[in-house]
Amino acid sequence: MRSLAGGDQALSREMSRSFKQQKLKQVSGKNTFTDPQSLLRSVENFWRPLEESTRLSVFEKALKRKGMSPEALRESALLAREATLDFAKKGAKTKLATQAIPFFNAAIQGVDKFWRELKTNPKMVPKAISLVTIPTLALYYANKDRKEYQELPEWEKDAYWHFYSGEGKDIIHLKMPKPFELGAVFAIVPERLAAYADKKDPEALNRIIPHLVEIFTPSITPAIASPFLETAMNKKIFSGAPIIPERLKRLLPEEQYEPYTTETAKKLGKLISHVPYIGDSKTASPLEIEHHLDAWTGSLGTSLLRITEKALQKAGIAPEKIDPEKELSEYPVLKNFIGKKGFQKNAASISRFYDEYHRIEKLNNSLKKAMKEGRSLDIPDKEVISARFKQANRIVRAFSKMNATMRNIFEDQESYTPAEKKILIDQIITDQVGVVREFLGKE
Repeated sequence: MRSLAGGDQALSREMSRSFKQQKLKQVSGKNTFTDPQSLLRSVENFWRPLEESTRLSVFEKALKRKGMSPEALRESALLAREATLDFAKKGAKTKLATQAIPFFNAAIQGVDKFWRELKTNPKMVPKAISLVTIPTLALYYANKDRKEYQELPEWEKDAYWHFYSGEGKDIIHLKMPKPFELGAVFAIVPERLAAYADKKDPEALNRIIPHLVEIFTPSITPAIASPFLETAMNKKIFSGAPIIPERLKRLLPEEQYEPYTTETAKKLGKLISHVPYIGDSKTASPLEIEHHLDAWTGSLGTSLLRITEKALQKAGIAPEKIDPEKELSEYPVLKNFIGKKGFQKNAASISRFYDEYHRIEKLNNSLKKAMKEGRSLDIPDKEVISARFKQANRIVRAFSKMNATMRNIFEDQESYTPAEKKILIDQIITDQVGVVREFLGKE
């Protein structure tokens, strides 16, 4: 009935006219795992009931209020259509952008829906404050003194609500995605204001405006160009995390890989390293290879690559590897609802330490240069800068050895069980976080 009234037109599966036309030709019986379109249909069919259930609930409630007249049916269907983002609503001049830029239409429709609700629904603000802002602030004050929460990357804090219970090995870390535009205004902004009031951290305030601009301004970078732009900046736009970590920059491109990097990417990097003109560029970096694959496939490509490699190992076609034991937070889908128990390799304090190290390094080098030239720079606390640089430099050298140890543990196929590997690697990361927290004055 809702479909007849027009409320079913906004399904996300209607994103492409050419895709719909292919449905008329589905008589070949292609396998889901060998036919890309079959795979996409499987993903869409998985999410469709979730989206439809929300709209159906709104439709049924509207019918109870409005009755069963033709006009009531149309109004109820339109209300159901507005319950989630209306992907069928598009501008005539944005068709090309919608096809070339991921989530372009979703970003525009999300912002449009948010502002329309704000203008036309007087209950929206008090409702958002009571259901989003107040619980967010309560959760922030419950988490703020927990080291595991403090060390989450900023994008993780912005994207999810985090729930902790227990300590040490018994810790439970669950997370729930925040709504996009609504979450930006009524969750992230209040949370950062609370962080500034609590920690007096100016960075908490400095990140508010850029984040709001990012949320309410759709990306204009085509999907095909996005990884090249991020490579030039060595930074993932969404998370702000570096593509090639600081500790790997001094290695040859083909040696720039993490313990979890796929063997396929490593071997491809080795092959590219022998190609004239590009062999000594970032193109040969296994991390860059996986980054491009993730950017173009939404991480689906790398996930399938890992699954394929594991299947080949189990079948005896490829040598089986003993990897560190995985947490539930490392599996696809589950990682959106379950967080890591301890610290991540890209812990917030480690990232901030390297930023501070580079700042002090520039000041120290400038002071040395000026001294050689017989000049004096108007920089306060010159002795403190020199001593702090020496301390940071010692930490960087120590981290280099610790990272080498982690890589050796990961690649060792004889000495450790998966559980032992995980314990040893987690302990090294915990030690690194403790060292930089002390350096930054957090301990």
